[in-house]
Amino acid sequence: MYGEALSIATALGYETTANIARLNMSDLEFEMGNTARAIELAEAVQFETRESCSERVAGWALTQLSAFRVALADFAAARTTAREAIRLARGQSDIQLAIGIELLATVAARIGDPRRAARIRGHVEAWYRRTGYIRQPTEQRNYESLMAALRANLSDAEIERLGAEGARLSEDQAVADALAV
Repeated sequence: MYGEALSIATALGYETTANIARLNMSDLEFEMGNTARAIELAEAVQFETRESCSERVAGWALTQLSAFRVALADFAAARTTAREAIRLARGQSDIQLAIGIELLATVAARIGDPRRAARIRGHVEAWYRRTGYIRQPTEQRNYESLMAALRANLSDAEIERLGAEGARLSEDQAVADALAV
């Protein structure tokens, strides 16, 4: 159905709608294990939205690209795209900001900074509880990767203690901590 929506939106010249269809398709490709195709679709959106100045859609593409790159253990690229996603999300999209911060927490956990990762995770976890948002499949997969890396390096008590510290961080503090990854 997304393919059909993409065809119709493209034929009518509705680029934002076409790009949203591509991003939804990239999520599905990722869930089916075709990460290369997921990246291809998200990169196309990122490129097209930068040309059209659609920062919100570009931010969504960047968070997806970062998640896909985390899954491939390409942490340098994941870090770069998550940082850019955070820059675009500030003041525009709270959900994209939370996802970008959590992606950097995952990078931190996977490259050997589990304490920072646990603290950042605590901030994002508190945001999810406060807003009632639920992680979508790609975000859930990233979260599971984050938690596995934390559990491999920290005790449950440390994860909880650091998470509680993170829950008390302001948005600016959490962003600064995440961008330091």
